Amino acid sequence: MTLISRAIRSANRLLQPAAPPSPQGLAADLTKLFPEGATNVFDVGAYIGEFAALIHGSFPAARVWCFEPFPGSYERIRIRFSGADWLTVQNVAMSDRTGTAQLILGPDQSTNSLVSPVVTNGAFA
Repeated sequence: MTLISRAIRSANRLLQPAAPPSPQGLAADLTKLFPEGATNVFDVGAYIGEFAALIHGSFPAARVWCFEPFPGSYERIRIRFSGADWLTVQNVAMSDRTGTAQLILGPDQSTNSLVSPVVTNGAFA
């Protein structure tokens, strides 16, 4: 009888869904910083939405607001998350003042900036 009980318990464990993997890297840091979750997240300079996707994976109930001024990157986000009700994307830059500015294009567009796309030792040129 004990062999049958063990076999049933073992089979039940196999049928249980696997626990989701624990977050690592930035996702782990964010879940530690915000243990109750997040409701609204601004992704400023969203490029193609990697951070937005990471946020959605870590905080599925959060609403993500992406701001991306470069038209090509904006279109990629818009298409990538088409139909996602948790994400809104705007084709604008964010600043501490109103107006217009020159967008400086980086060599691979992930470093496009209103300041400078060149980073040396962690500081913009």
